[in-house]
Amino acid sequence: ANDVAAFGIMFLPAVTGFSDITQTMTPWRKARDIAKQLVLYAVILLALAYLSVLWPPLSLAAALFALFGHEGLFWLSRRAERQQTPYFIQSSSGVKIMAVIPGTPAEEMGI
Repeated sequence: ANDVAAFGIMFLPAVTGFSDITQTMTPWRKARDIAKQLVLYAVILLALAYLSVLWPPLSLAAALFALFGHEGLFWLSRRAERQQTPYFIQSSSGVKIMAVIPGTPAEEMGI
């Protein structure tokens, strides 16, 4: 029963999910940064879950890391967003163009 409980911890991130909002970087860059963090989190959680099979008292540490590590990633992301200059801001003097699709009239006009 302990083995099943320990390996069950590994599925917690899949059940809880992860979402975030960015105002300081492009969505592609934000997704890349978060993906790196989530991979590290998952590897650490996997290691803790595996080690808890070998030494059951470690199950508590794995469970706590699963919960607090996940929330910690969200907290770190929010903190980083607050410390950087917003990239997406509204302007009263017009529209800020973030990108132009290649081969469109906008690109031909040099926008």
